Amino acid sequence: MANEKEFVFPYEKPRIGQLELIKSILNLSEKNPVIVVAAPTGFGKTVSVLYSAVKVIKMGSIDRILYVVRTRNELDPVIKEAKSIGIDFTVIYSGRKMCPLAIDKKISNEGFWTICSILRLNNSCQYYNKAKLTSIETIIDIVRKFEDHYSIAKNLANKLNICPYFSLLSLSEEASLTIATYPYLFKEHIWLSTLSHIDPSKTMLVVDEAHNIVNIGGVMGGFNRH
Repeated sequence: MANEKEFVFPYEKPRIGQLELIKSILNLSEKNPVIVVAAPTGFGKTVSVLYSAVKVIKMGSIDRILYVVRTRNELDPVIKEAKSIGIDFTVIYSGRKMCPLAIDKKISNEGFWTICSILRLNNSCQYYNKAKLTSIETIIDIVRKFEDHYSIAKNLANKLNICPYFSLLSLSEEASLTIATYPYLFKEHIWLSTLSHIDPSKTMLVVDEAHNIVNIGGVMGGFNRH
């Protein structure tokens, strides 16, 4: 876990304002439950916020970070900076997009999960069955080798022959950082079936592009996370 390691800012020359932002987040985290960060493109918000969150873990007030982004493409910058900092992480997004059996198949999300559930209940999915027998350390070894969500999922399936989705989901119980797309926080039934083991009182939540939250109620259904 992150509180057992020492971390340094990953870039030799921080950009103007980055160290000041980190200091502000560390100071405010002890007083305010909500911190809003606004900075221009190219500032380096992702690494600054993520590094600050890691430092807050070191302070002992939290033990994990949940970092949510709007789209799958926005997962990769967070993965890149997590690797540069050296924090252990997992990444979670669409199970249908990860599944080696569903690649290039035209199937609805509902249809996919129905078939997936049947295969798992009948012990008929070799990828899922092997995932249950695979150690967390083996999964972590693959996650650490790649810098984008697609390659991580692809190599879990191709190199280990395990289900990427459920492997990465199981890793969320151990990793200090969980990177996920919006639905895993803002869609209640998805949250409850995937990440409800995360204790909000011991977690720093980072919402990328938080201005999009005003639309989430209409798009994903309103849900309050306490």
